[in-house]
Amino acid sequence: MFSSDQGVAGDSLKVNGTELLNPANTPRSKRAIGLFAYDAGVDRVTDLGAPIPQFFAQPFLSGMDVFLPAGRSAWSPRRAAGAASATC
Repeated sequence: MFSSDQGVAGDSLKVNGTELLNPANTPRSKRAIGLFAYDAGVDRVTDLGAPIPQFFAQPFLSGMDVFLPAGRSAWSPRRAAGAASATC
């Protein structure tokens, strides 16, 4: 489960140094276990101000508008202390 609204105890997921998780797209109450990240507007712009509604409306899912340029991406997950580790 991903949650980012817990301060330092919250989760973190970075791609190329950009934090993807925030209280809008992964609140603890959402109990998100599946995340979708893609350029929703096909505009080469990342917009993390609000989750993608089609995914957020589903139980346990969230989606974020993230521009991922072609090439190598550096995924950097960090789980809160005591949580199961994530590997990407």
